[in-house]
Amino acid sequence: MIPDFSKAANAHRRKKSGGGSNSGAALAQNISVEAVTSSEPRYCFCRNVAYGEMVGCDNDNCPYEWFHLECLGLSEPPPDNEPWFCPECRGKT
Repeated sequence: MIPDFSKAANAHRRKKSGGGSNSGAALAQNISVEAVTSSEPRYCFCRNVAYGEMVGCDNDNCPYEWFHLECLGLSEPPPDNEPWFCPECRGKT
């Protein structure tokens, strides 16, 4: 089951879906055609379903909302104690 990635008030949006020891890249390769063609919400610049560790943009109007760390070139999420904006929203806030 995919976690609810809806925007939560007063919560810095850091979520982790999936689990186990697989990396996000490995999980991405293992997503079945059925999962990709389902009605699951799409996130990130890659417009894929939620998997692995993800970070949420703190702009409530971000068109992507959530991002896979590897799509951002990050090995770990940004610090929880400061707002984080995706590359597209950084210039808009």
